[in-house]
Amino acid sequence: MNQPARVHIVDAAWQVFSASAADRDFAAAWLYIQCEMVPGAYAGWLFEHDMGEGQHRLIARHRVPSNALLTKSAEALAVAAREKNAGLLEETAEAEGYLLAYPVMHERERQAVVVVAVGSAPHEALTAAMRQLQWGASSLRDWLRRTGTALSPTDASDVFKLFAATVEPKRFTDAATALTAHLAHLWHLDRVSLGMMRGRRLRIASISHIVHTDARMAAIRQIEEAMHEAMDQRTLILVPLRGSDRGFVTKAAETLLAGRPEQSVVAVFPLNAHEQAMGALVLEKSGPLSDEDVRRCDALVTLLGPVLAEKRDNDRWLVTKIGASFAEQVGKLLGRAHPVRKLIALSILAVAVAAALVDAPYSVSAPAVIEAEGRRVVPAPYDGYLARVEVRPGDHVRPGDVLATLDDSDMVLERLGLLADREQRRSELQAATAAYDLAKAKMLRAEVDQIEAKLRLAEARLERASLRAPIAGVVLSGDLSQSLGEPMKLGTPMFELAPDGAFRLIVKVDERDIDSIRPGQPGRAVLAALPQTTFSFTVTRVTPVLEANGGRNYYRVEGTLETSDPSLRAGLEGRARIDAGERRLFWIWTHPMIAWARLQLWTWLP
Repeated sequence: MNQPARVHIVDAAWQVFSASAADRDFAAAWLYIQCEMVPGAYAGWLFEHDMGEGQHRLIARHRVPSNALLTKSAEALAVAAREKNAGLLEETAEAEGYLLAYPVMHERERQAVVVVAVGSAPHEALTAAMRQLQWGASSLRDWLRRTGTALSPTDASDVFKLFAATVEPKRFTDAATALTAHLAHLWHLDRVSLGMMRGRRLRIASISHIVHTDARMAAIRQIEEAMHEAMDQRTLILVPLRGSDRGFVTKAAETLLAGRPEQSVVAVFPLNAHEQAMGALVLEKSGPLSDEDVRRCDALVTLLGPVLAEKRDNDRWLVTKIGASFAEQVGKLLGRAHPVRKLIALSILAVAVAAALVDAPYSVSAPAVIEAEGRRVVPAPYDGYLARVEVRPGDHVRPGDVLATLDDSDMVLERLGLLADREQRRSELQAATAAYDLAKAKMLRAEVDQIEAKLRLAEARLERASLRAPIAGVVLSGDLSQSLGEPMKLGTPMFELAPDGAFRLIVKVDERDIDSIRPGQPGRAVLAALPQTTFSFTVTRVTPVLEANGGRNYYRVEGTLETSDPSLRAGLEGRARIDAGERRLFWIWTHPMIAWARLQLWTWLP
């Protein structure tokens, strides 16, 4: 919303207010202004609770839709905010959006809570809406407490015009410039100066009619000294002094007044936020300043204190914000209050000292897997076709059990042919021997020997057509039940066997931790399939070959299990911890981060 529209809204609200001086009309006008200044607000309620009578009633509402359930939800949220003494946010089911509630006044016998309904909005918009309610609530509470009586409608309208002009800019410097310029123009002042604390020093933020300020100027130094007087004494300084003001230190303010025309006035108002002095506003006028002028300016600074403090803090650099937050926390830690915070800090300090001095067992944690010890592979004995499969993975076998059979029909025919050839050559050999044909008999005897050698080879191949288990154990791999009739190449692994109960543990230790692992170190492992059982093992070998898997580099560390469990199976995975001696607790907690930082620092440095 632009500035003219914002001023028009405030004027309309105070036209309603001026019709009557009753509290109800004042509450309605104030609620109207709040609802118009909260982004996305479409309805508002102001509830009052009388502690003496114990009654809870609605004293003002703004554009409330004809939805009884929505009003009931707003009233329930107001009660919760009053009881918790804190702002609350609740998503409403009766209408799309949220309800925001914040306590407005907390006096001895009267309490009030404002509730605003806003449409669906992101988190940042809801935070800004709650901040606007906080500003309005805290400023109204302080204003009513300090003034005691309400301003006239015209004066109050001027105050809220200046308040709106200051709230509109996002940056603190723009808000300070708008405040001093509008204030000087609206109230016909010669000069308006705004000073804010920056750390431990007071600095001039804006002076009306001046674009740039120089801290070395004598007038600037005089204004800063007058501001310090008002802030140190936490009171309004008005020069010339009036009867009730005597006794205050006003030397710097009187110096500002020196040399001005007769009846000139200098007024210095301290700005407070969160019960702390955070700046001052100096008004200089060549003419009288009435009590009504002082009251409305006092109301203005009460309104603007939290707003200007918020904008100033938000305009700081991120490093400055971090430093200020750190200093604030240190101040709370070293101050008299906050015993819980001190107890927590002492506990953290005690833990840090213990971590730097106490040794503790250090173990390297890494993924682990169970592997079979002494695995045997059964390959294809020759090129052939798979005829029959007798086992599947998981089956237990004994030595000599048939695992599978290759098709041997061609070899059977070859054997029969060799038998026939051998009988024929033997008959010919007998005939040649009977005829005393020694040369032919010698040749036929060689052919018979050759045929018998081929026959032995064929019978050996027929014997190997049946693949048999070489050891007693379990079949780990080789599910060929769906591959009947497929060709098998010579040497192709068909089955993998593991002896019964013979397992070893393989721990995949990260390359950053391998320097702490030595053979002979004890360890413990827990498997995902057997989380209730802890298996002890001893490191037997650290392989010197680095392997990569899943984006990380690791070394295979072999371990021997101290006990055998019938529920163990090859391939079971889990986690293992290898005991690597004792180290300082601080080193145990921080060494991964320190090692990473050293590597990155070495990489970045030239």
